[in-house]
Amino acid sequence: MAQVEAWQAVFSVFELTPAIVLEAARGVRDHRLAFYDAQIWASARLHQVPFVWSEDFQDGLVLDGVRCLNPFAADFELEDI
Repeated sequence: MAQVEAWQAVFSVFELTPAIVLEAARGVRDHRLAFYDAQIWASARLHQVPFVWSEDFQDGLVLDGVRCLNPFAADFELEDI
């Protein structure tokens, strides 16, 4: 719980809304994302967040303007973002 609260203090947290659920469903249908990954993507897209960090997406993949970055990739450089 303490770790989650610490991350929440540093990063924006968006509530799950019906619009995000519907956009996530589109992400599943159109991009073949897993539903929980699609919710992350949909939340970023609808809130105009330009990229998400996750090891679950293909590194460098861009879906409808949201760039997916794997922070655990061997060639990941924070300065390149």
